[in-house]
Amino acid sequence: MPDIKIKSGLKNFFRPIIAPRLLLFLPAVLFKLLSSLFSTVGYVLHSGPVAVTGMIFWVFWIATLLFIAIPVTDRVLARTVRWLKPISITLIVVLITIGVVEYGLAVAVGAGVRVPDFIGPNTAELLESQRINLTYNDATALCHQAADNLLAGKNPYDSANIITADLRFNASNDPWTKTTPIRTGRFASDFPYPSNEELKAVWEQAVLNPFSIPAEFESELNYPAGCFLLTAPFIWLGIGDLRWIYLLAMVSGLTFAVIKAPAGTRLW
Repeated sequence: MPDIKIKSGLKNFFRPIIAPRLLLFLPAVLFKLLSSLFSTVGYVLHSGPVAVTGMIFWVFWIATLLFIAIPVTDRVLARTVRWLKPISITLIVVLITIGVVEYGLAVAVGAGVRVPDFIGPNTAELLESQRINLTYNDATALCHQAADNLLAGKNPYDSANIITADLRFNASNDPWTKTTPIRTGRFASDFPYPSNEELKAVWEQAVLNPFSIPAEFESELNYPAGCFLLTAPFIWLGIGDLRWIYLLAMVSGLTFAVIKAPAGTRLW
């Protein structure tokens, strides 16, 4: 009898929760993307109001995640599930479409193709900035470098070097923008962030001696510990771009989640 109760309790404990608030994840993703969009545009165009707009959407994103975490949200949204589902499906389609178009235009600009100024005279500059954003950041470059060092029999942590990593993976992508500056040395008085010119000046001096890492740039291997162990087998198999590995992991995870999700928690 106790065994039956324990099994029944475990079954109920692991039973998926079908909650209306889960449908808020798609609006949350939208707010996150809008915050990133306005923040990037504000940075590229040096526009304070646009950057503040990005911060406002960032607050909306955090607030939406908070509502998702609060059970009382289910009661508030109980009568809205019927229209929340079609809205979520529409958001998925719209976001995927915009993402594909944006990526295509960014790649075209990077290849030298002239595109119409459909968002103003800074269209090409913004698309080029987005193309650079889609390349390796410093964490990805260091992770790839660590996997290569591991396969070469080196200690990935002792061999981490953001200068040589960015020279390899971001040489044509404004590599000084792919660093994490630290408020020390020449950046000690910079607030809230060093200017592009300051970053470039430190970078240009650093590349003269790549194996001497300047204190102004973070060069420690990123978290989580041992992250390069997941990518090393794929690199060993010949996959030379971690973004394909991350895409494969994301698609596999989403596919697994859809397969395992009960019918009541899906969007269809």
